[in-house]
Amino acid sequence: MTLLSPDIQEWLESNTTAGSAEYALANRDERREQLADLGIPEDSQIGQFYVYHGADSITGWYELNDLDETADWTEYAHEELEVADHFLALSSAEGDGIVPYDKRTGAVYDVTFGQFEALEAGELPPIGDTFEDFLRWCRDRAQDA
Repeated sequence: MTLLSPDIQEWLESNTTAGSAEYALANRDERREQLADLGIPEDSQIGQFYVYHGADSITGWYELNDLDETADWTEYAHEELEVADHFLALSSAEGDGIVPYDKRTGAVYDVTFGQFEALEAGELPPIGDTFEDFLRWCRDRAQDA
């Protein structure tokens, strides 16, 4: 059973190639372990996303990290960008910033370089109050493109 709504499930499934779907199915146990290592419960929206779909199912606006990359970019965000420990880096920092996920609230942000102090101060609004809201935001931008 998934925590993601049917419209988001359908969108993710429509973006997932057969090879990606097979990979996700074959590697669910590994993904579960990676989630646990990152402090993310499997029964959360983001946990369900990574276990049943994976980063490859997001197309268009953002390129999300797979779980192994999330660990590496999160470490970078904490050490080099001084982002608080309760954030995970869902994207790389190779563009104009990163997409951090707040493990405490489930909110997702779009943070450009120069906005990290505003994020830390709670002055930056999220692009999604929940991970599903973020997925909906991505879907809407992909459809507008």
